[in-house]
Amino acid sequence: YKELSSAHRSVHAEGGKNRDRSYIRDVGGVKSADWRAMVWYRFTGEAGTKMAEHFPGWDTCGTTWPGYLAVDNDSNKYNDYKLSLPTQEEGEKEMTVCFARESERDKCYYIENVMVMNCADYFVYQLTNVGTMRVGNDKGGYCGE
Repeated sequence: YKELSSAHRSVHAEGGKNRDRSYIRDVGGVKSADWRAMVWYRFTGEAGTKMAEHFPGWDTCGTTWPGYLAVDNDSNKYNDYKLSLPTQEEGEKEMTVCFARESERDKCYYIENVMVMNCADYFVYQLTNVGTMRVGNDKGGYCGE
């Protein structure tokens, strides 16, 4: 796995122009320094120890549309998705990442499906380029906590 460790990923960081994409389509956006395209990642260092599991607030995590795992919370309007983290026995599991868009006042405006694996002491995440499932939704980044 690769590490996502940039301080801008923290739920405590302000918003910004960081994007988790291999190439940037929006004017003013910049590729996150620790982003390496679709591979397995572990959150470490100033980014936190895991992906955020609750809505982090508007315009946070160094990006315009903060992304977080939809884990058993009311901000997930896609309630047919699996909402619990995998156990060690389950191994890897497909989960949903919600991206919040303030202008729409929608905490789960856009989604990406990702894989999550329980490695006993930590989780790793197979993350996709943000915006792959719907053109124009590429202004986001994955948040850590």
